[in-house]
Amino acid sequence: MTENVLLCKPWSVCQMHKPERGAEFCSLHVDEAALRTFTETYWKRMPQEAPEDYVYPAELPAYRCRVDPTTYQRVRNSGMGMWSTTIPRPTIEAVSLIPAKELTSLTEGMLMR
Repeated sequence: MTENVLLCKPWSVCQMHKPERGAEFCSLHVDEAALRTFTETYWKRMPQEAPEDYVYPAELPAYRCRVDPTTYQRVRNSGMGMWSTTIPRPTIEAVSLIPAKELTSLTEGMLMR
């Protein structure tokens, strides 16, 4: 029951002039090393002065989730991980289906709005 299992890290949105909200996005990774690389790369690309809107790792811990084979392959092929606007259920017992249009690479989306 461990096929197509990824590591999911919830992220929150920070918006100037608006109250903070809970986790709204997540990043998906094949392992903890990929999550670390993804997060480090994200922060290195952040400008010196924080933009009005950006995302940051939520306080919620990363967890394992089982996803459909297509999502698993896309994340695996991405190298360090991908953004998802669908947050999978924290279980490896059931498959979380993530529509392909909701997956973006680190350079494509959610870096800064």
